[in-house]
Amino acid sequence: MLSAAVGLRGRGHDVRLACRDGSALGKRAASAGLSVDIVQFRGDLDPATTWHFWRLCRRHRIDLFCLNMDKVLRVAGPGARLAGAAVVPRRGSESPVGGKISHKIAYLKVADGVIANSAATRRTMLGSAPWIPSDKIRIIYNGIDCGRYVDSSVRDRVRSDLGAGPDDPVIGMVGELTSRKNHRAVVSRLTALRKCFPGLQVWIAGEGPEREALAELAGDGLRLLGFRDDIPDLLQGI
Repeated sequence: MLSAAVGLRGRGHDVRLACRDGSALGKRAASAGLSVDIVQFRGDLDPATTWHFWRLCRRHRIDLFCLNMDKVLRVAGPGARLAGAAVVPRRGSESPVGGKISHKIAYLKVADGVIANSAATRRTMLGSAPWIPSDKIRIIYNGIDCGRYVDSSVRDRVRSDLGAGPDDPVIGMVGELTSRKNHRAVVSRLTALRKCFPGLQVWIAGEGPEREALAELAGDGLRLLGFRDDIPDLLQGI
Protein backbone atom coordinates (compact mmCIF):
# COMPACT_ATOMS: atom_id res chain seq x y z
CA MET A 1 0.00 0.00 0.00
CA LEU A 2 2.86 2.38 0.79
CA SER A 3 4.56 1.63 -2.53
CA ALA A 4 1.28 2.28 -4.37
CA ALA A 5 0.72 5.55 -2.49
CA VAL A 6 4.21 6.84 -3.25
CA GLY A 7 3.91 5.74 -6.87
CA LEU A 8 0.56 7.48 -7.33
CA ARG A 9 1.94 10.66 -5.79
CA GLY A 10 4.82 10.47 -8.26
CA ARG A 11 2.24 10.48 -11.06
CA GLY A 12 0.78 13.73 -9.77
CA HIS A 13 -2.09 12.48 -7.60
CA ASP A 14 -2.93 13.93 -4.19
CA VAL A 15 -2.58 10.91 -1.88
CA ARG A 16 -3.51 10.51 1.78
CA LEU A 17 -2.99 7.45 3.96
CA ALA A 18 -5.19 6.56 6.95
CA CYS A 19 -3.97 4.08 9.56
CA ARG A 20 -3.82 3.31 13.27
CA ASP A 21 -1.85 5.47 15.66
CA GLY A 22 1.72 4.24 16.18
CA SER A 23 1.67 1.77 13.29
CA ALA A 24 4.84 1.02 11.34
CA LEU A 25 2.96 1.87 8.15
CA GLY A 26 2.07 5.33 9.45
CA LYS A 27 5.64 6.06 10.50
CA ARG A 28 7.06 4.96 7.16
CA ALA A 29 4.42 6.92 5.25
CA ALA A 30 5.22 10.08 7.21
CA SER A 31 8.94 9.56 6.54
CA ALA A 32 8.11 9.31 2.83
CA GLY A 33 6.38 12.69 3.02
CA LEU A 34 2.80 11.43 2.68
CA SER A 35 -0.14 13.02 4.47
CA VAL A 36 -1.23 10.63 7.25
CA ASP A 37 -4.59 10.57 9.04
CA ILE A 38 -4.75 8.65 12.34
CA VAL A 39 -7.91 6.63 12.93
CA GLN A 40 -9.12 3.95 15.35
CA PHE A 41 -11.28 0.98 14.37
CA ARG A 42 -13.58 -0.86 16.72
CA GLY A 43 -16.41 -3.25 15.85
CA ASP A 44 -18.42 -3.51 12.64
CA LEU A 45 -21.03 -1.13 14.02
CA ASP A 46 -18.99 2.00 14.66
CA PRO A 47 -20.92 5.11 13.57
CA ALA A 48 -18.16 7.39 14.83
CA THR A 49 -15.57 5.87 12.48
CA THR A 50 -18.04 5.80 9.58
CA TRP A 51 -18.75 9.50 10.15
CA HIS A 52 -15.02 10.24 10.47
CA PHE A 53 -14.34 8.79 7.02
CA TRP A 54 -17.35 10.57 5.52
CA ARG A 55 -15.97 13.85 6.83
CA LEU A 56 -12.41 12.99 5.72
CA CYS A 57 -13.52 12.17 2.16
CA ARG A 58 -15.67 15.29 1.93
CA ARG A 59 -12.99 17.59 3.31
CA HIS A 60 -10.28 16.37 0.95
CA ARG A 61 -12.59 15.65 -2.00
CA ILE A 62 -11.46 12.04 -2.21
CA ASP A 63 -12.24 10.41 -5.58
CA LEU A 64 -10.97 6.90 -4.80
CA PHE A 65 -10.96 5.19 -1.41
CA CYS A 66 -8.68 2.12 -1.64
CA LEU A 67 -8.54 -0.05 1.48
CA ASN A 68 -6.72 -3.12 2.67
CA MET A 69 -8.92 -4.83 5.31
CA ASP A 70 -12.46 -6.22 5.28
CA LYS A 71 -13.24 -4.45 8.56
CA VAL A 72 -12.36 -1.11 6.96
CA LEU A 73 -14.68 -1.90 4.06
CA ARG A 74 -17.55 -2.61 6.44
CA VAL A 75 -16.96 0.31 8.81
CA ALA A 76 -15.31 3.08 6.76
CA GLY A 77 -16.51 2.12 3.29
CA PRO A 78 -20.11 3.34 3.76
CA GLY A 79 -18.87 6.74 4.92
CA ALA A 80 -16.60 7.08 1.91
CA ARG A 81 -19.38 5.94 -0.43
CA LEU A 82 -21.84 8.46 1.01
CA ALA A 83 -19.21 11.17 0.50
CA GLY A 84 -19.11 10.37 -3.21
CA ALA A 85 -15.84 8.40 -3.36
CA ALA A 86 -15.42 5.20 -5.32
CA VAL A 87 -14.67 2.37 -2.86
CA VAL A 88 -12.19 -0.33 -3.93
CA PRO A 89 -10.91 -2.92 -1.42
CA ARG A 90 -7.67 -4.78 -2.12
CA ARG A 91 -7.24 -8.38 -1.01
CA GLY A 92 -3.64 -9.51 -0.67
CA SER A 93 -4.03 -13.05 0.65
CA GLU A 94 -6.04 -16.20 -0.03
CA SER A 95 -8.18 -15.87 3.10
CA PRO A 96 -11.81 -16.71 2.29
CA VAL A 97 -14.51 -14.05 2.38
CA GLY A 98 -16.95 -14.28 5.28
CA GLY A 99 -20.56 -15.20 4.65
CA LYS A 100 -22.33 -12.88 7.09
CA ILE A 101 -24.93 -10.44 5.82
CA SER A 102 -22.54 -7.59 6.66
CA HIS A 103 -19.92 -9.09 4.31
CA LYS A 104 -22.45 -9.43 1.50
CA ILE A 105 -23.65 -5.85 1.91
CA ALA A 106 -20.05 -4.61 1.96
CA TYR A 107 -18.99 -6.36 -1.25
CA LEU A 108 -22.26 -6.04 -3.16
CA LYS A 109 -23.46 -2.58 -2.13
CA VAL A 110 -20.44 -0.66 -0.84
CA ALA A 111 -17.50 -1.84 -2.99
CA ASP A 112 -17.42 -0.57 -6.58
CA GLY A 113 -14.76 -3.12 -7.51
CA VAL A 114 -12.17 -5.39 -5.90
CA ILE A 115 -8.42 -5.72 -6.48
CA ALA A 116 -6.93 -9.20 -6.05
CA ASN A 117 -3.14 -9.52 -5.98
CA SER A 118 -3.08 -12.95 -7.66
CA ALA A 119 -5.19 -15.45 -9.56
CA ALA A 120 -5.17 -17.68 -6.47
CA THR A 121 -6.60 -14.87 -4.33
CA ARG A 122 -9.34 -14.28 -6.89
CA ARG A 123 -10.21 -18.00 -7.03
CA THR A 124 -10.44 -18.19 -3.24
CA MET A 125 -12.70 -15.14 -3.15
CA LEU A 126 -15.08 -16.56 -5.75
CA GLY A 127 -14.99 -20.02 -4.18
CA SER A 128 -15.87 -18.72 -0.71
CA ALA A 129 -18.26 -16.02 -1.92
CA PRO A 130 -19.87 -17.14 -5.20
CA TRP A 131 -22.39 -14.34 -4.77
CA ILE A 132 -19.71 -11.79 -5.78
CA PRO A 133 -19.93 -11.12 -9.55
CA SER A 134 -16.73 -12.46 -11.12
CA ASP A 135 -16.30 -9.36 -13.29
CA LYS A 136 -16.13 -7.22 -10.15
CA ILE A 137 -12.72 -8.67 -9.17
CA ARG A 138 -9.68 -7.51 -11.12
CA ILE A 139 -6.19 -8.97 -10.71
CA ILE A 140 -3.47 -6.36 -10.24
CA TYR A 141 -0.15 -7.93 -9.28
CA ASN A 142 2.08 -6.34 -6.65
CA GLY A 143 4.55 -3.94 -8.20
CA ILE A 144 8.23 -4.22 -7.35
CA ASP A 145 10.94 -1.57 -7.63
CA CYS A 146 13.55 -3.90 -9.13
CA GLY A 147 16.30 -1.33 -8.70
CA ARG A 148 16.35 -2.02 -4.95
CA TYR A 149 17.34 -5.66 -5.55
CA VAL A 150 20.32 -5.42 -7.90
CA ASP A 151 23.10 -4.04 -5.71
CA SER A 152 25.38 -7.09 -5.68
CA SER A 153 27.90 -5.31 -3.45
CA VAL A 154 25.81 -6.05 -0.33
CA ARG A 155 25.85 -9.85 -0.76
CA ASP A 156 29.13 -10.54 1.00
CA ARG A 157 28.36 -8.09 3.82
CA VAL A 158 24.96 -9.62 4.56
CA ARG A 159 26.36 -13.16 4.53
CA SER A 160 29.19 -12.16 6.83
CA ASP A 161 26.78 -10.49 9.27
CA LEU A 162 24.64 -13.65 9.47
CA GLY A 163 27.50 -16.14 9.61
CA ALA A 164 27.25 -17.60 6.12
CA GLY A 165 30.29 -18.17 3.95
CA PRO A 166 30.54 -16.86 0.37
CA ASP A 167 29.62 -20.25 -1.12
CA ASP A 168 27.29 -21.65 1.57
CA PRO A 169 23.80 -22.46 0.23
CA VAL A 170 21.14 -20.26 1.84
CA ILE A 171 17.36 -20.72 1.76
CA GLY A 172 15.32 -17.63 2.61
CA MET A 173 11.71 -17.17 3.69
CA VAL A 174 10.08 -13.78 4.28
CA GLY A 175 6.67 -13.49 5.92
CA GLU A 176 4.70 -13.63 9.13
CA LEU A 177 5.38 -16.69 11.29
CA THR A 178 1.98 -18.39 11.10
CA SER A 179 0.91 -21.95 10.33
CA ARG A 180 -0.60 -20.77 7.04
CA LYS A 181 2.89 -19.89 5.76
CA ASN A 182 4.06 -23.42 6.65
CA HIS A 183 7.67 -22.63 7.56
CA ARG A 184 7.75 -26.02 9.31
CA ALA A 185 7.93 -27.80 5.95
CA VAL A 186 11.49 -26.54 5.56
CA VAL A 187 12.60 -26.20 9.19
CA SER A 188 11.61 -29.77 10.13
CA ARG A 189 13.87 -31.08 7.35
CA LEU A 190 16.80 -28.79 8.01
CA THR A 191 19.01 -31.41 9.68
CA ALA A 192 18.52 -33.85 6.80
CA LEU A 193 19.11 -31.11 4.24
CA ARG A 194 22.37 -30.07 5.88
CA LYS A 195 23.68 -33.63 5.47
CA CYS A 196 23.15 -33.30 1.71
CA PHE A 197 24.24 -29.66 1.51
CA PRO A 198 26.97 -28.94 4.08
CA GLY A 199 26.88 -25.41 5.44
CA LEU A 200 23.25 -24.87 4.43
CA GLN A 201 21.47 -22.08 6.30
CA VAL A 202 17.81 -21.08 6.45
CA TRP A 203 17.07 -17.41 7.07
CA ILE A 204 13.50 -16.60 8.13
CA ALA A 205 12.51 -12.95 8.38
CA GLY A 206 9.25 -12.14 10.17
CA GLU A 207 7.44 -12.36 13.48
CA GLY A 208 4.39 -14.29 14.64
CA PRO A 209 2.95 -17.00 16.92
CA GLU A 210 4.96 -19.84 15.32
CA ARG A 211 8.34 -18.44 16.37
CA GLU A 212 8.78 -20.58 19.49
CA ALA A 213 7.68 -23.78 17.75
CA LEU A 214 10.10 -23.16 14.86
CA ALA A 215 12.95 -22.55 17.26
CA GLU A 216 12.26 -25.88 18.99
CA LEU A 217 12.20 -27.77 15.67
CA ALA A 218 15.45 -26.36 14.36
CA GLY A 219 19.00 -27.56 14.64
CA ASP A 220 22.09 -25.78 13.42
CA GLY A 221 21.67 -23.50 10.45
CA LEU A 222 18.40 -21.73 11.28
CA ARG A 223 18.41 -17.95 11.64
CA LEU A 224 15.16 -16.48 12.98
CA LEU A 225 15.77 -12.85 12.05
CA GLY A 226 12.59 -11.23 13.37
CA PHE A 227 11.11 -8.15 11.71
CA ARG A 228 13.54 -6.64 9.18
CA ASP A 229 13.48 -3.45 7.15
CA ASP A 230 16.35 -4.52 4.85
CA ILE A 231 14.64 -7.27 2.85
CA PRO A 232 16.27 -6.27 -0.48
CA ASP A 233 19.70 -6.75 1.12
CA LEU A 234 18.70 -10.10 2.65
CA LEU A 235 17.41 -11.40 -0.67
CA GLN A 236 20.74 -10.60 -2.32
CA GLY A 237 22.45 -12.65 0.37
CA ILE A 238 20.32 -15.72 -0.42
